[in-house]
Amino acid sequence: MKHASQSDFGRRIAIAQTSVDKWEVLSALTTASADFDISHRTLTVLKALLTFLPDRDIPTEPGRAVVFPSNRTLSERLNGMPESTLRRHLARLVQLGLVNRHDSPNRKRYARRVGQGVELAFGFDLSPLNGHADQIFITAQRATRRAERIRALRDRIALARQQLIALNDSRFAALIENARLVLRRKSSEQTLQDLTQEMETKADQNAVQQ
Repeated sequence: MKHASQSDFGRRIAIAQTSVDKWEVLSALTTASADFDISHRTLTVLKALLTFLPDRDIPTEPGRAVVFPSNRTLSERLNGMPESTLRRHLARLVQLGLVNRHDSPNRKRYARRVGQGVELAFGFDLSPLNGHADQIFITAQRATRRAERIRALRDRIALARQQLIALNDSRFAALIENARLVLRRKSSEQTLQDLTQEMETKADQNAVQQ
């Protein structure tokens, strides 16, 4: 599957819902992390940002989901992550278009309150997560199905390998060894498909001959 790019997240799609559960979006992003090229440490930083959003749902409107923890506060919530590392992961979230910066004139993060409400906030705007929720959920579903197919292919390769081993035929030694190595690696779906077809064909042909 093609990896999602910065420009993919940069285009805000039509919104089909008024709010989205922040933990469901995070879970879907975790499932599809390889497709979006997001490291698990970057996701950990995003999770920390989400904990500063008081509501479970992420609102649609820009500016309604701004969180404003300092780097020190974020670092403490991330069990002492170095601020240089934290800044790198924050920059990655912004680069991907999952989070927007809403900077104050002095680049500090804070909120101006009127009564019990926040009138103006400067920090990280999490509303892009809402705008991209449909894309994130669809990609996560595809990633889940791909993982299921890969598990099935690996099982078929393991079975075919045992069948070829049982034949005790030196002609299959290289194929058997290749299968062992492939099963030890994180191989692509296409690689697994090709190897499955080759091994099952060999196993079936020799079963007929016997």
